[in-house]
Amino acid sequence: MRYCEKCGKEINDNAVVCPACGASTEVKASPRVTGAESESPKTARMALGFAFLIPILGVIFGIVGIKKYTDPKLKKQCIIAIPVAVAVMIVYYFLFVRGGW
Repeated sequence: MRYCEKCGKEINDNAVVCPACGASTEVKASPRVTGAESESPKTARMALGFAFLIPILGVIFGIVGIKKYTDPKLKKQCIIAIPVAVAVMIVYYFLFVRGGW
């Protein structure tokens, strides 16, 4: 025996509809999301954003993104974020630590 997903009543395994509420008992296949469609670009965007604002976080998110993503476009964004963050760190050093160029 199994249970209705809508009302929770016990129903026969061969039932097409629930006798209590009339809901269909067919199991609907959910669409599969694979590859790049399932990857959220959040880490890649954070890597690029932090590369300019807080460069050390840009490097960290860039490295995490390189290991995380399989989509070449997202991986490329993370790879770009690392040298940008390093360049910004150098500029910050000369502007704020050394007191100018």
